[in-house]
Amino acid sequence: METKRRAFLAVLGGIFCAVAGSLLAGLAVALIGIIRGRPEDITRTGALFFMAFVFAAIPGAPFGFIVGLFGSWWLAPRVARSVSASRIALESAGIGAFLGATFPLIATVLGWGPFRNLVSVLPVCIGIGILCGVTLALLMRKYLLHLQLN
Repeated sequence: METKRRAFLAVLGGIFCAVAGSLLAGLAVALIGIIRGRPEDITRTGALFFMAFVFAAIPGAPFGFIVGLFGSWWLAPRVARSVSASRIALESAGIGAFLGATFPLIATVLGWGPFRNLVSVLPVCIGIGILCGVTLALLMRKYLLHLQLN
């Protein structure tokens, strides 16, 4: 795979992970709010989702862009070589979980919050990393297959 196309796909993957990670974090906070509160209050849940999305995007979007960029840089030639879809999805899930788990650790090093609060979001970060990794692998596979057919 040529470097220009690989770099293009890496930037697209970074943008995808920044947006998808922030949306998934906002959704996770809204769902936790629904579970803990009154689910019949739809307007409150919508406002909670929007606020959670904005607050998750402030530190999460740059992080998601960087890890999505690195993950896509690794992923693009593997997808182009026609490695099996299940293997790519499994590897992307593993790498997404690892990269997602680094967010609370980096946030702790930067002093963005108490250690216990940051560790408590570790399962959510790992889940977001897995979802972003697998979805990105499937989208990239579809995109590269579309390019090969045209």
